Amino acid sequence: MMMAMGMVDKVTEELLAEGMAGETPAVAVFGAGTDDESVVEGALSDIAHKLETRGDDAAEYRAGVNAPGILIVGEVARHRFSRQWGALEGRRVLLTGSEALQDASAELVSDYGGMPIQRPLIRLVVDPGAADAVSEVGTYDWLALTSPSAVRCLFELLQSSELDIRLLPKLMVAGAGTAKALAQHGLKPDLMPPGKYSAASMIEVAREAVPQAARVLRLRSDKAGTMLSDALTELGAQVRDCVLYQNERIDYDRLPAFEAVFFASSSAVESFESQWGVDALAGKTVVSIGKPTVEALEARGVAVDIIGPEATVESSLTALAEACVNEWICNA
Repeated sequence: MMMAMGMVDKVTEELLAEGMAGETPAVAVFGAGTDDESVVEGALSDIAHKLETRGDDAAEYRAGVNAPGILIVGEVARHRFSRQWGALEGRRVLLTGSEALQDASAELVSDYGGMPIQRPLIRLVVDPGAADAVSEVGTYDWLALTSPSAVRCLFELLQSSELDIRLLPKLMVAGAGTAKALAQHGLKPDLMPPGKYSAASMIEVAREAVPQAARVLRLRSDKAGTMLSDALTELGAQVRDCVLYQNERIDYDRLPAFEAVFFASSSAVESFESQWGVDALAGKTVVSIGKPTVEALEARGVAVDIIGPEATVESSLTALAEACVNEWICNA
């Protein structure tokens, strides 16, 4: 029965009066298919009472007799999709990354048996001033990109400016995540540090591969800083440091319920803190991608529970799933 929450008492009384057994399974579903989904289980004889006494004990799910919902009565109510067998066992994982990362993050969480709570805390906006630098990309020997977001914004600008991709010079990237973003456009990096990414490792490989006086275009976010550009300049390269995109905060009216949270950038950490404060992370499993994001959390007194072996979405969320499995094994 759709939109039946305001008439549960009357509906159940009539079904009982017509001879349906009181022990017949009954469930009320709120926010079906959304990350606010909540299910109240019972029988035909007590489902109305359970809804009335539920109150605000789970206010974050916005469930109650006055909320829109679906009432299901009958044997079919015993059967439903269960997340208890996945590695995440139904854990609600808050995904704070930019909109470009949301689909891949949500798919991984779902595949591992969790509930993805999609709340991008930042949006990436191409800086108008970058168009001039990108228009001259063919005059450089190297292009330095240190995040998948930089790759996405670069190709957005190339497309809008109708610039030929064949103008791109040799590509210097930070790690596997950036290389994977390039692969989506049929490109491979010419230079990438082995193992875990760090500015020091990238500078070390550049020391051997980038000749003195080489012209380098460094494209970055407004939060990235100039450390890499400064180091390349010290090595003798002619570097143009350019802000490719800005990180803009996305605000929400409330913080949803969650058990684990995944931070994919220091900007998302800043946005979370400004909206809800770091105390909201108490008792939660905190997952972080890459050293800059870890440092942003630790600078705010937040202990990072899980860091993926690589600075990628897949590596980070797989590490979360593995940690949950190990926890289950230890407690078994």
